Amino acid sequence: MTVTGLLRCLLAAKTDLKVEEAYYWCYSQHLALSYFDHPPMVAWLIAFFSPLGHHPLFVRLPAILLFAASGWLIFDTLRRLWDDQVARTGLILQSLLPAFHWYSMVILPDAPLMFFWTLGMWASVRLVLEDRPQWWWIIGLATGLGMDSKYPAVLIPVGAFLACWALRK
Repeated sequence: MTVTGLLRCLLAAKTDLKVEEAYYWCYSQHLALSYFDHPPMVAWLIAFFSPLGHHPLFVRLPAILLFAASGWLIFDTLRRLWDDQVARTGLILQSLLPAFHWYSMVILPDAPLMFFWTLGMWASVRLVLEDRPQWWWIIGLATGLGMDSKYPAVLIPVGAFLACWALRK
């Protein structure tokens, strides 16, 4: 996955920002708890990386890193549920599916949403497999930060509750 990460960085560095990305960059210059049409996570992420510079690569770097972290969470989740071969296949599919590929190359609200959704799924699997209620804290964190990304994250705990109900012992 290091090779694909390097390719994503190269492409991110060689292309101009999309209109939406420039819009979110403007948000990052005036941080707030919310904006007229979006939650604040994208602006916060861009602002966090802005000390590196305002080059398109640095504006998009949060999406690339969140994609890599999502890949690790997907791999670990599939490995826990099945085995290493299934986990590797899932990781390859994540890299090749158009939606994942697109959201790993541009900084849009969907990039952090996908990461926090994956974090919630990973914690839900851990909750079910280990039967340790402490995982609800991670599910709650993923939900809250996911809601700061895009509002469909409100469904993360719904998935956790359904997994607990469907897989109860």
